[in-house]
Formats: sequence, structure tokens, C-alpha cells
Amino acid sequence: MIHGTLPDTISATTSVGEVTMTLAQVEKRLVALERRLGDLQETLEYQQAVDGIRRGLESADRGEGESVTKAFGDLRRKHGLTRRRRR
Repeated sequence: MIHGTLPDTISATTSVGEVTMTLAQVEKRLVALERRLGDLQETLEYQQAVDGIRRGLESADRGEGESVTKAFGDLRRKHGLTRRRRR
């Protein structure tokens, strides 16, 4: 259990000297860091999706994988679906 009150400022010694910030400044920086982390995570997820698509296209170019007709047929059988008739 913490007794007392929080300090108004926080001080730290870094490689470039002493840094002192108010709690409001610390909170503002944390919010900015959280936002930046979210942006980086979105960028990483986007890059992973692009890499996956690229690998899939390269695999298709090598003739690997299965045809769309076979894949959809497998899905229809697995889920008990019937083919829709064209009008």
C-alpha cells in the first residue's frame, strides 16, 4: 500500500543530464508514445499481410496450391452448402 501523495515532478538522470518533468508532461508523453506504438503495430500488421500475399502469389506462380474450383468445392462439402444456380 502506498502512503502519502504523488510528487508534482519526476526527475531522472540520463546520459545527457538531469531531466525533470511534471506529471502532466509525463502523461502527455505516454499518450504520444501509446499512439505511436499503435501506428507501428498497424504498420507491422500491414507489412505482414503484404508479405503473406506476396508469398501466396509466388506459390501460385510456381504452380503450388489448389485451384479455386477445388477449394470452393471443399468448403461447400465441409459446410454442407450447395452450389447456387446462375440465372
